[in-house]
Amino acid sequence: MRTWPSGVNFSYSHESADAVCRSARDTARDATSRAMAMVAVVAADALLLGEDRGG
Repeated sequence: MRTWPSGVNFSYSHESADAVCRSARDTARDATSRAMAMVAVVAADALLLGEDRGG
């Protein structure tokens, strides 16, 4: 059976890589949500302005 001298380091770096990926995914999700919210606000403003202009 082979033992890895840097087994602890490997497991630690693997866990931290997972944490980095998870935090990057959360950041991307937050940015996407924010962008979609801004698009929704802009679309709602355009609809309201269009109704005001037409009415």
